[in-house]
Amino acid sequence: MCIRDSPETDTAGQEEKLTILTDLLEKSQALLADTPLDLRALVYHGYASYYRARFEHSFETRLPYYNQALVSLRRARIIADPTLEGQLAYMLGRIYFYKRDYFYDLAERYLEQAIHLGYKGQESYEYLVVINDAWGNAERSIEYLEKVLKERTDDMYLFRLAGNYWKVGRTEEAVRILEGIINRTDNENLGRECRFLLGEISFAAGKFSAAEAQYRSILEKDDDSAEAHFRLALIYEKKGDYVQYRYQLRRTLENDPGHSGARSRLR
Repeated sequence: MCIRDSPETDTAGQEEKLTILTDLLEKSQALLADTPLDLRALVYHGYASYYRARFEHSFETRLPYYNQALVSLRRARIIADPTLEGQLAYMLGRIYFYKRDYFYDLAERYLEQAIHLGYKGQESYEYLVVINDAWGNAERSIEYLEKVLKERTDDMYLFRLAGNYWKVGRTEEAVRILEGIINRTDNENLGRECRFLLGEISFAAGKFSAAEAQYRSILEKDDDSAEAHFRLALIYEKKGDYVQYRYQLRRTLENDPGHSGARSRLR
């Protein structure tokens, strides 16, 4: 699941969109210079600043636009009609989310306020999942993931749910979800990640043969997977097979010379 903000990449009409946003920013700034608490100008300026940021290609150049958007929308919320309050809270939460980790507390606060006020954006729950995952709050992440999945079924969200289920001890449910994804997905990357997680779950439970089967399945399709070789090494270490243990460590380093785990074990 990836909902990070990204630069505008659709070349069709891109220049026209940028021209419209630039014009809107200039006009709303001019109006606010004369009337600082004009609600419509504040809202237009806030939204235009946010969407203008999407045309920038680095966080550093997007940040000034995010800050402008926050100033305008926070002022707008003070004077807004109650019918707009939830929508403005959502936008504030969204912008704080894209200002990254140090602002996640504010992002969560405003997103939850918006939901409480009856306004839920398309990605409200997804933002809250990312925030709670970053904080290691698996129970809250599960709560929001289950809400997402009530609205639409998506294997990427199910994979994330399985990971959180395992963290809170709901291992059987996690395994069932992961096996289901593997059986139906055409997404090779997702299938591989499911096998890695199943291997990790089996390894943690001491089921080394089951874990080995998952990593072998990965290597059948990608024998250059350094991480799969490394995890096999850990299994052979547990089994006491030090010939295979060292062989798998060497295969790890052949594919990833900088792999710190393998390098530290082959000193």
